[in-house]
Amino acid sequence: MLIERPTIVYAPGCRFCRACARLIHMLDRSDSLAFVSLTEPAAERLLPDLTFEERVSNWHLVTREGRDLVEGEAILFLLEQIPATRWLGRAARALHVEGLLSRFDQLLSARRGRWGRYAPDVAPPLRFP
Repeated sequence: MLIERPTIVYAPGCRFCRACARLIHMLDRSDSLAFVSLTEPAAERLLPDLTFEERVSNWHLVTREGRDLVEGEAILFLLEQIPATRWLGRAARALHVEGLLSRFDQLLSARRGRWGRYAPDVAPPLRFP
């Protein structure tokens, strides 16, 4: 499956997830990324091999080629896609910190409800693939 642009799939009911998606949306001034909530029918089409429980367990970044990236791999890819953070993504990849980023993502994901109390309650971003 080919899609027009890489797409972030996030949980709209999670305040922390919405705030992170909104921050990424603001940083992506070139509109190179799309955003889809897990409740949209497009999420199931983008992640057809995952059960609902697998889809909601983490955020996903689906590449143009349809590859599902999560954790450190998704963070590196994301950093490399946004012009303002491209240098950081390249440096992180050169330093081989994907494992560290994966662990960081796991820690955040496990406590996203707690982090949500400190995140601004913002509307989810709208930019479809």
